[in-house]
Amino acid sequence: MVTNYGLDEKVYLYDIANTANSVFIPNGTTFQSLSSVLNTTYLQGLGLTAGDYYGDIVIYWPYLDDWTPGTTPVVCYSPDDLSMSTTTGFVMVNGTIQQTTVNSQAVDNGQQKAIVIAIGEHKYSDYPDFKNGVWAKGGARWANPWMNNNNLLPWDVNVDGTDTIYEARAFRFTSSGTHYDYFWNGGSEFSIVTVYVTKNGAVHRDRQYFELSRKQINELKYRDIDLTIHEDWQPQCGNVDFMLYEVDDTHIATSVIPIHLEYQGCTLNDTIMIHSSDDTIGSKSLNRSNYLHRCAVENGIYYLGAEKINCLAHIYSTPTI
Repeated sequence: MVTNYGLDEKVYLYDIANTANSVFIPNGTTFQSLSSVLNTTYLQGLGLTAGDYYGDIVIYWPYLDDWTPGTTPVVCYSPDDLSMSTTTGFVMVNGTIQQTTVNSQAVDNGQQKAIVIAIGEHKYSDYPDFKNGVWAKGGARWANPWMNNNNLLPWDVNVDGTDTIYEARAFRFTSSGTHYDYFWNGGSEFSIVTVYVTKNGAVHRDRQYFELSRKQINELKYRDIDLTIHEDWQPQCGNVDFMLYEVDDTHIATSVIPIHLEYQGCTLNDTIMIHSSDDTIGSKSLNRSNYLHRCAVENGIYYLGAEKINCLAHIYSTPTI
């Protein structure tokens, strides 16, 4: 069910133990059989409680849709050193639990089926109430996994020299096949940050998250992202700063990134905050004229590092009020 929101193949332990309070799971009985055998008293002895969302522990099942019912997966913990290619796992054979080795490459190749117990890259408290239609929280927004064409059409890129921009948007992210995270962390969690000046001279920031599973990355899948590049990109607004990151799971500290924007020929200085451990994939300062040219003749394609973003502009020949 979590994957229905465009997230990776992970379920938080909190969702199993407290399904009725989950931000993902609409039905409180979904994990009834699992929650009935979950020893919360033991977890409390380890200092893990519902109050801290059980330490943001997740149950990660890579390549879940390739699993054949009846095949018993190996259960393992992610290793302390995430760069390790193997870890110890446990599997039920003829009614007894046996120890075995889980190899990340074997799981990636489909030779081994495994369930990994790990720490989620996002704190559970960061997630909005997805099941009730909320997609933003704490100044961040999660991308819908589907396209709302009513919000994006009609598109008109036939600029006649008297254009008036209504909005500029990114609508698709296509994976290059690059994994930015260790196997034990799952797929990749991306963050796109845009910073620009509105037509009224105010600085606007937009941070959006979306995820791709390891299988989606391997298959070079695309994700619809429906992201505002600029709400009304008039010539006086200057460039848009556009940055793509892969979110790291440590969240130890934050870094301040200086931003220099222009508005009506004047420079505006501002900053954004990111996790200092996040991987910077690529960044660009988007020029309005170049952006319109790309939308008109190059399918709005930008490359950020090896990753591809598709953009479009909604343009009117006369101003709209």
